[in-house]
Amino acid sequence: MAVLAISFTGCKKEKLITLTTTSTTLHHGETYQISAQCENPITYSSANEYHAKVSSSGVVTAQYVGSTTVTLQSEDDTKSFSVTIAPKSNLYPEPNIRFGETKSSIISRFGTPDSSTDTGVGYIDYSTSAPGLLVMFDENDCVEDYAVIVKTEYSSELGTFLSERYFFIGYSDGLTAYMNALTTSSATMMVGSKLYNINYWVTLYMPYDGSKKEIDYTGMDALLKMLD
Repeated sequence: MAVLAISFTGCKKEKLITLTTTSTTLHHGETYQISAQCENPITYSSANEYHAKVSSSGVVTAQYVGSTTVTLQSEDDTKSFSVTIAPKSNLYPEPNIRFGETKSSIISRFGTPDSSTDTGVGYIDYSTSAPGLLVMFDENDCVEDYAVIVKTEYSSELGTFLSERYFFIGYSDGLTAYMNALTTSSATMMVGSKLYNINYWVTLYMPYDGSKKEIDYTGMDALLKMLD
């Protein structure tokens, strides 16, 4: 008589990750320990290290304003943790940067310019601390650069405003330069702040391709005369 042996395999009990909370809001430079438990080791990774980095033990370091997701992964489970980097300074509303946008589209968005030249249009009463906005165009009347005029009485806050949003590159010809990525190969925009006169800083938003860019201040004088 043949005997049929049947083996039964029991179901493996999954070892899940338990999170005390699933999100946090930080300011630039602050840290936060993610509270997570699991019977298996957990690995941590940030979807965007420009906004926040995370250590192998789950310590989040806030980088630049924005948001990202930290992924926690173990052998049996994956969890997500949301990180928001909020600004301490909201000195002025940054223009909605659209390099290549047409001149007619800019006028449609911002209205009739208060000053105008062949290469740019300017607006006054942009904000209390930054009373002027200048948009500069290339030979095809497409947006090349933006310039925000900031009062020098806000000099200290301007430094905070930019450094919590952008990665500092260095100083060159009086320009304090930043970029919107951690490496030059990933950057698409450079932001530079330069003292124009005793009353105003000029903060420039320019496309970045790794090459040195000559700054065109055409139209700046006309706009600043209107502000004065």
